[in-house]
Amino acid sequence: MAAASSRRVRRSLRRDEVGGGLGARRGTSRGRRCRSLPQRTGRQQRGSASASDAPAAGRTDAPLPGPRSPRAGVVRATGTPLCPVGPVSASSDQRSVWPWHDAERWERLRRGEGCPLCGTGLTDVVAELPTSWVRVPAAASVRGYACVIHRTHVVEWHELDPTAAAAFLADVNRVSRAVAAATDAAKINLLSLGNLVPHLHVHVCPRRRGDRWEGRVLDPGSAAEVLEPEEHAAYVATLRAALAAR
Repeated sequence: MAAASSRRVRRSLRRDEVGGGLGARRGTSRGRRCRSLPQRTGRQQRGSASASDAPAAGRTDAPLPGPRSPRAGVVRATGTPLCPVGPVSASSDQRSVWPWHDAERWERLRRGEGCPLCGTGLTDVVAELPTSWVRVPAAASVRGYACVIHRTHVVEWHELDPTAAAAFLADVNRVSRAVAAATDAAKINLLSLGNLVPHLHVHVCPRRRGDRWEGRVLDPGSAAEVLEPEEHAAYVATLRAALAAR
């Protein structure tokens, strides 16, 4: 009986948990500082949440609407999730999904070796806050998604001292308010997982009435709503303005 219950719990966890974030192994407030600011791709510029990011005078930006028709493109993610540490197997062997089943690899990730959320490999960063970067990819599990990534390589919240934890929480709250203002969300979901990338980060996910996640836990890495380039640029501008407004 106990074994069957344990198997059910494990299956439930496998369905409901996806995540990211890398960190230090020991419980300490001093994580490894990420090497440099992330690179931008294409014409991306480093965006800071300042008044200069606000829309031009006379321009009004309506909140980002909810899911469009099927043509708008709910697409199955392939290759790597939104917070990748390497290819995720689509096989029925769920152990291949979770990097901690490879103990040596997991310890390297925890130390920050090859961390995809540190250094120069991070893309889609639209704002730099006091303790974090804000990432807004064009393809995400929900429209209006944002990810708040701690600039220091730590794994767990409890590895931050109280002052550092409060500062990061302030950044998360600021992004949550901005996403709420920039979308038509009925509710904001905050997910701090880190099961694929053990570097502290928080997924900020606007929920809407009738979205496909009703009745279950949102999975930030399972599928994607894709914003067209113009929509993405408009949403980023609106979100930056909301961040600047505090």
